[in-house]
Amino acid sequence: MSLSGSGMDQLQRGGVGWVAPVEGRRTAAPDRDLSVVVLAGGLAFEREVSLRSGRRVAAALRSVGLHIRELDADPELLPALANEPPDAAPPP
Repeated sequence: MSLSGSGMDQLQRGGVGWVAPVEGRRTAAPDRDLSVVVLAGGLAFEREVSLRSGRRVAAALRSVGLHIRELDADPELLPALANEPPDAAPPP
C-alpha cells in the first residue's frame, strides 16, 4: 500500500512506511514520543486472530522505538481515543 504526503514521506524514511499520520496531528519523523495506536480484537468471530495480529504489529512497531498503545475495538474504543488521541494509526 502506498501513501503520500510529506508526513508519510518522513515516516517512510524512518522505516515505518505503512503508518499513516492521523489528520490534524503532528507528522514528524518517528521518534520515541510518537504515539501510535494499534487496533485489534473487536466483536467478530475472528477476534482471537485479530488480537494475535495486533500484538505482532505492536511488537514490530515497538522494535523501532515507537510508543504503542494497543486498543481493543470494543465499546470503550471511542472514549479512549477521545481522551488520548494518537499521532498515527496503521490504516485498516
